[in-house]
Amino acid sequence: MARRHSTRDWWHCSLALICLCLLSPRAVFAQSFIPLELRQVQNVETLKSNEGYLLVKLDVAGPAPSIELVRLGKAGLPPDTDVSRSQRRYKIDLKNKTKGFYLAPVKTGTYQITTINAPFFGLPYRVDTQNRRIWRFSIEEDALNYIGNFHLAAERQTRSVDTRLINRIASELTAILKLKDQLPERLPLRGGAGYRDDFLSTLETATRSAQ
Repeated sequence: MARRHSTRDWWHCSLALICLCLLSPRAVFAQSFIPLELRQVQNVETLKSNEGYLLVKLDVAGPAPSIELVRLGKAGLPPDTDVSRSQRRYKIDLKNKTKGFYLAPVKTGTYQITTINAPFFGLPYRVDTQNRRIWRFSIEEDALNYIGNFHLAAERQTRSVDTRLINRIASELTAILKLKDQLPERLPLRGGAGYRDDFLSTLETATRSAQ
């Protein structure tokens, strides 16, 4: 009888170990992030195939802020796309980033910023943004995709922090065009915010009419 129990226990332990081995890679993958590095225009990497530049203006404070985001798929996805299905997760480290414009070559598609990490005096703090369309943006190939001005305030309360992603393309246009001229290749500028903005198309139409 003792031998029968021993055999049964060995089988249960073996089955549990097999299940753990099968589940562990997925669990590890779910927590892993692909790093995206933001650089100033003079240090930005050149584009590869199926990539466009992400352009954002930063005004962030705090000891070690960061952004987590997911690639939902190709550009033009419907607003109700399920964020939880995405398995391509990225992280942008914002530590020691001074105020100004930053770029990164990014694969084309639609992205959702899901989490803003804003630790404060060693205490972790996370802002969940995965269900808010205003935190979504798109990247098109061989283009300069302005996604907005990202603000993270230094002052914060115990359970809240002032963080915003605001489309300022009209007021920032002159500065963006100067930056655009510093890129190694001539690329079109487009608004990549997660909601419709006709400013650039209206400006282009007015410019053509005036010529």
